[in-house]
Amino acid sequence: MANGIDLADALVGRFWLAEEDEHAVTGRLTLAQGANPWLELDQPLTPSLREVDRKDQTDGFRTFVEAEEGPGNESLVVHGALDDGTLVTLVDAFTKRRRSRAGQDRQWLQARFALLGAHVAGRYELYTQIRLQLQNLDAWAALPGFSLDENDPRQGRATLAFRGSGPSPVSLEGGGTLDLEQEPEVEFSALRGGRIGRVVWLRVVDLPPRTADDLDRRFVIPLSSLLTLATDTGCPPVAIEVAIAPDQPWLTVHHSGLRAPTEEVRATHRQLLPLAVLGLDRVATWLDAVEDLGPLPPVVADAAARSDLTLETQLLELVTVAEGLHRRLSRRLSPEQAQGAWEAVNTAVDDFAQRVPEAREGTMTHLKDPSFSERLGQLADCVVVAMPGVTGRTDRWRRCVTETRNKFAHRDYGFLETTRISELVSVLESVRWLLTGLLLLQTGLPPGELAARIENHQPYIFFRRQAREWLPRVFEAQADQ
Repeated sequence: MANGIDLADALVGRFWLAEEDEHAVTGRLTLAQGANPWLELDQPLTPSLREVDRKDQTDGFRTFVEAEEGPGNESLVVHGALDDGTLVTLVDAFTKRRRSRAGQDRQWLQARFALLGAHVAGRYELYTQIRLQLQNLDAWAALPGFSLDENDPRQGRATLAFRGSGPSPVSLEGGGTLDLEQEPEVEFSALRGGRIGRVVWLRVVDLPPRTADDLDRRFVIPLSSLLTLATDTGCPPVAIEVAIAPDQPWLTVHHSGLRAPTEEVRATHRQLLPLAVLGLDRVATWLDAVEDLGPLPPVVADAAARSDLTLETQLLELVTVAEGLHRRLSRRLSPEQAQGAWEAVNTAVDDFAQRVPEAREGTMTHLKDPSFSERLGQLADCVVVAMPGVTGRTDRWRRCVTETRNKFAHRDYGFLETTRISELVSVLESVRWLLTGLLLLQTGLPPGELAARIENHQPYIFFRRQAREWLPRVFEAQADQ
């Protein structure tokens, strides 16, 4: 065990710095789920000491100090060849620790990500293809696959056919084509029989050249976020592959964000928007629009998938996202409206501009910004059709959410009162569902179609029933309003 990583399944090979291929050493590479690539070397690739600049040394002496190591000081590109012939590249590697014992020096490196299948230049290598598997992707897509063409137990014969069809590819505005790809997987043994399965990939090809980091930001995170919102369960990446060009092989990417495939199949009736409802064209619309939303969608998606954060943390995150989402989806007041507000204040307070000369350039410019409560109201107006009942009595909901946000942000309270937990859970869930609706509308899905799905979605039905019980002053039944 090294650094908490089990080396039992380590990949043995020889490794060297990309710029120093004449110095190769034996090592063991470990690619564990949820962990960064970890390389244990039998000899160091980089020296532990560095020589002090000659101009800073006393004449006639050579002075050495410990080398500056770690993620803030090293960004190594390490190439390797595994014993089975697989080429590997470690990107942004750094020294995690060293050990010198009985004259033998050893070094351990950790990398930000690894590529299996080729030697590349590092973080700035460009790729034009990417494909990925996500948890629950197969269940979300529900593509036709295997069929039983013949089954004759008396003859001991069964015939399976694989018909891997899928929706037509869709073009992206910024270049590239989005599609779904199926691959059959066959494991066969003449003695034990075998296993037949399939793998479904979301694939984007024929892209303008991009770095691996750009592809992750532009496609992996947005697609994971969208499927999490559409299935109402976590859909982190399971596998990622990139290719430099259409005629080049797929290279396997490994980093700490990858997770194991889920064992539980997310049934279609438990999903909010399976592929058959959402459509691949709307996934493309999402990819074209989501870049303007920045880091907001992953936060909302995490709220749907995670339960390990405290109630206060989740609330603060989501109300912050609500404000940020409003800023990105809406415009400020028109210049005419802002000018009207200024004139109204200037008329009401004699010589206001002369007595407070910085007002117009400073404080008064904020008249162009709606208040947090007003932002909430405008966001609620955007989903009133698509998410029926998500804010209950909207005016009361706005006051409730604003009050909660201010208390948490300014910390003007003691410990969280047990009697309020149920109310706060209702507030949290209402904000989460509102943000989910706002984001899903960015796919171009008509509000009426989303409403038809959400009103029959069991988790949403449960939220509304629970909110009426736990926060009746906001979510009491429509007939009582």
